[in-house]
Amino acid sequence: MRNVLQSGFEVFIVMFFLTFFNLYSFDMDKVIDSTIDNYSKIRTIKAEITDDFYSKTKSGKFSGKYYSIGDSTVIYFTKPYRQSILITKDSVYWYFPDDKKVYMGAKINKSDVKSFGRENNLSFLNKTDYNFEKKLVGNIFTKKIKLTITPKIKRKSKFSGIIAYINPKVNVITDVEFYDLAGYEIMEQHFRKFTKVKDINLARSVSTIIFTPMGNIETNIKYKNIKINDKIYKDIFNLNIPFKYTKVFPIFNPKGGGR
Repeated sequence: MRNVLQSGFEVFIVMFFLTFFNLYSFDMDKVIDSTIDNYSKIRTIKAEITDDFYSKTKSGKFSGKYYSIGDSTVIYFTKPYRQSILITKDSVYWYFPDDKKVYMGAKINKSDVKSFGRENNLSFLNKTDYNFEKKLVGNIFTKKIKLTITPKIKRKSKFSGIIAYINPKVNVITDVEFYDLAGYEIMEQHFRKFTKVKDINLARSVSTIIFTPMGNIETNIKYKNIKINDKIYKDIFNLNIPFKYTKVFPIFNPKGGGR
């Protein structure tokens, strides 16, 4: 009986390591290319969203509409009160029309991060403009590719780099960290609950932490009724901010995050 049990255990061990080897014996370059290709198929995104929001002084639950055309993403919240968030290829705006306040992010070179802040996207990256340093991280059950992305011409850059984590099993980005020139983290995003829309894997839950002079801003956005590649008119990305009558504040902490 002991020999039978021992043989069975040995078979189990062999099968376990064969399965593990098959799961994680892959070409990282092919996984990265497949992941970028997956997101490059996305031209537009429309969705209804709910957002749990936390900051040093405020918290609440918001709902509204989400639109993205790649270079620009806008969110219009209507409940419990109006606020609009616009992320373009070189700026970030957070507008509170009823309070006449707008928070603005620091300018970013258009050549540096063309789709800064767009959920689930690495398609703007290319090996001509960026260096890619890849590394396999995690434990035997949660292996991920850690991709450190930096601009090749640093003297022209206003953005030091991005760290992205890719799930090699399904070719999706699970986590992204953004760093300023001084090397401080200014924003991070975490993507969860993936679902397929028109054969494209998208996260239905995205949590974000933005490090600001007023303290950290945390959001947890859930998406529903997601539509991919429908027509979106560009005028929807015009927030119509009356800057003459509106107070303007910086959105990013110049000293970055605390990680």
